[in-house]
Amino acid sequence: MSTFETTATVDEQGRVLVADLPFAPGAEVAVTISPKARLADDMRRGESAPADVGETPSQAEDIFAEMRPFMVDVADVDDSREAIYTRLEGE
Repeated sequence: MSTFETTATVDEQGRVLVADLPFAPGAEVAVTISPKARLADDMRRGESAPADVGETPSQAEDIFAEMRPFMVDVADVDDSREAIYTRLEGE
């Protein structure tokens, strides 16, 4: 069965009308309804994300400040991509 995707608006009576479907009259179809994910739809169409995503640099710094007691800082550790993804002998 092919998939047809569209968007619609709920009317005042709580109904949704979906017209011009590419299925034969009388065909049984599965229906799934969910809120429209606006940002995801915009990104799929190639539109850019909103400039203000709600996070300021001070909020980001606060998050890292909260995490600091749980972080492990080790000097002289090679955490480059190559070192992480290179298997050692015996692995």
